[in-house]
Amino acid sequence: MGRRRRIRHHVNPLSVHHMDTGASRLSLPPGLPVEVELGCAEGSFLFARAHVAPERTYVGVEIREALVERVNLRAAQESVPVQAVYANLNLDLETLFAPGSVDLCHVNFPDPCFKRSQHKRRFFTLDLAGTIAQVLTPDGVLAVQTDIWDLGLEALEILELSDEFENLCGEWTFAPTNVFGAQTRREGFCLENGEKVWRLRFAKVRSTQRLNLY
Repeated sequence: MGRRRRIRHHVNPLSVHHMDTGASRLSLPPGLPVEVELGCAEGSFLFARAHVAPERTYVGVEIREALVERVNLRAAQESVPVQAVYANLNLDLETLFAPGSVDLCHVNFPDPCFKRSQHKRRFFTLDLAGTIAQVLTPDGVLAVQTDIWDLGLEALEILELSDEFENLCGEWTFAPTNVFGAQTRREGFCLENGEKVWRLRFAKVRSTQRLNLY
């Protein structure tokens, strides 16, 4: 058996290699809610979500091609409604998803890019938030979580200042709990070690009914 390919933990989305991913519009099963994770890595969160709510379609967007292959192989082996696609989040989101087609979008523990010189690589920006709003359904929800306070505060500020979203937990308020019945590996590690996770849940349009769904 050959050695398993080593996969980089951090990738520069601004590199020339990732500027043209060849992304195209996804063909998704009609009539099913679509749930998307931006930067899905090995897809553990999506597989957990598919176990909790199998009546949905799950899509992971990932810039590391080897991880995309692993997710799709596992999905085929387990016959679950999960798929991953190789794409650059900063460039390809509107290409992948039609306007108003995504019901729930997750951003889980994005790369913090701690060095000041790397801050330009951080993908959660006001522009990306605007693009996410475009692909969300009118009642769509964006969920963000991180264990880095500065990133959590930055994401909170971006979304509070955006005209596209409203905070489901109250203005300038973090979400108190994970309501999705699934964890990423990073979240599990943080909770096991007593570390804080900063969570956000924002809606494209405020709806008291949606508060009970997400």
